Amino acid sequence: LENLDILILQRNMPGFYKYEELKKYLDAFNVKLVYEFDDAFWALPETHLAYNFYNEMRPQLDAYIQNADLVTVSTDYMARYCRDKNPNTRILHNVLDENIWTFKKPVSPSDKVRILFAGTMTHQHDLRLIAKPLIKILKAYKDTVELVLWGNEIPELMDLPNVVCGPQFTEVYPDYARQLQQTEIDLALVALEDIPFNRAKSHIKWLEYSACGIPAIFSKVAAYPDFVKDKKTGLLVGNTHKAWFRAIKWMIDNPQKRFKIAEDAQREVAEKYTLDKNISDWRDAYYALLDRDVPETVEEGPE
Repeated sequence: LENLDILILQRNMPGFYKYEELKKYLDAFNVKLVYEFDDAFWALPETHLAYNFYNEMRPQLDAYIQNADLVTVSTDYMARYCRDKNPNTRILHNVLDENIWTFKKPVSPSDKVRILFAGTMTHQHDLRLIAKPLIKILKAYKDTVELVLWGNEIPELMDLPNVVCGPQFTEVYPDYARQLQQTEIDLALVALEDIPFNRAKSHIKWLEYSACGIPAIFSKVAAYPDFVKDKKTGLLVGNTHKAWFRAIKWMIDNPQKRFKIAEDAQREVAEKYTLDKNISDWRDAYYALLDRDVPETVEEGPE
């Protein structure tokens, strides 16, 4: 820690290193601690695959939140929880790194519509939320619609002939970004159960799909209603079978409108939600923590 001003620790660190041990080094070297995370670990349902790990981590999670010099989170929902434990909590909304996301041009409408549902096995309950309307769609459209399940398969869908598996799911984020940008998809589905854990979710899927030129349908849950403009940069739906069926059918039956949604969403993300456009949020937060003025940007002259 020598020569550091700030140490930023993320997400699962409280599960591996006790704050009491870390504090010795922070004090010895006069280093500020920033704890950064983006999931409501305290609200995990018991059915979640990682429930035991995060439940055991809970005391240390609270210790990190309470004692960090700064806590940064990605949503208002997360901030409300953290501010009760640490007033010095900031919201740093998720944005996209242009070095990873290249803003692929939207796919022109074609004869076969490829629909994507992506997520780890922890999203099985979310997928089952829309299984019935998906089955109805897949049977009605047969050879003209294909469902791609990436990282999350359930038997009732995998038994259908027009359902395929996506790439091998990876936890390495740049690899995931590259795979998504290389996969030809016409439409994505982001279904979320309306439970406390999901209400803390950010709008990251909208950012990623928009960068890839993929229009998407989102549950009216979490941060999506705050960022997605319904029928303009995505579709927002209630969590009923009827609403999801109608939304998917509308996207399939209206290829030009679907394409326009993809274009408008990509334009908005490129203009407002990239790291380059928002880096000052992180810079300001860290300089404020050190009680220092942000240095003026030095513009480079001509070569």
